[in-house]
Amino acid sequence: QAEDGIRDRDVTGVQTCALPISTVPFDATPDIVAALVDTHARIVAATPDEAAAAVDVVTQVLAHPVVAGAAARADGCCYREVPVTMVVNGALVEGVADLVCATTDGWLVIDFKTDRPDEERWSRYVRQVRFYADAIARATGRPARALLMQV
Repeated sequence: QAEDGIRDRDVTGVQTCALPISTVPFDATPDIVAALVDTHARIVAATPDEAAAAVDVVTQVLAHPVVAGAAARADGCCYREVPVTMVVNGALVEGVADLVCATTDGWLVIDFKTDRPDEERWSRYVRQVRFYADAIARATGRPARALLMQV
């Protein structure tokens, strides 16, 4: 992660500039996407190429059939950056789900990943999004489906 303009060697400007996924309106025009990415790019000192790539990532995510369909069907019940907390084996575990949308039969919980992880890290990501879905299902009493999206 980038903090105070200092980049972690494993996090690119594209990844950090893609943060507008969490704030951009689902029906955002390309100009709005570009403006939000530009703001993030300046904060993290991303290169113009990284910012352009991030605009592409955010635009593609918003247009993806799963995301666009979930947002359209959720009738306003899509939540971003949802804090989740659950006790697992006596330990308090918490995290933040990227996107949670109501469905006709429960919830769709989406977590976005911008890196290209090895198999071990990918397995951790799968456990992470499943934890989010389980916590949301327990809290709401409605089933939740976990989806991990590599963008």
